[in-house]
Amino acid sequence: MASLLARQAAQALRARQTAQLGPAASAMQGHLRTYMNAGIPKRFKEDEEKEQLAKDLAKDWNAVFERSINTLFLTEMVRGLMLTLKYFFDRNCHN
Repeated sequence: MASLLARQAAQALRARQTAQLGPAASAMQGHLRTYMNAGIPKRFKEDEEKEQLAKDLAKDWNAVFERSINTLFLTEMVRGLMLTLKYFFDRNCHN
């Protein structure tokens, strides 16, 4: 998120500078920007993948909590059944 805001701020700054310098300087800046930023589309793609992964992890955490709650409930039910059967078949309680 912070990288996205930083990129937007940098693009706004470049747009202001381009407007102030005129068309000839903006053409030269465009060539320099193309040369210097040749790897940016890859970075954008990596950032988008990271953001998508973060969204998927948030969904996965909900699924993890749901499964853990169900597992805990089932475990407690089995423990209660075992305790009931223990006292049901205990010989000392029938005296």
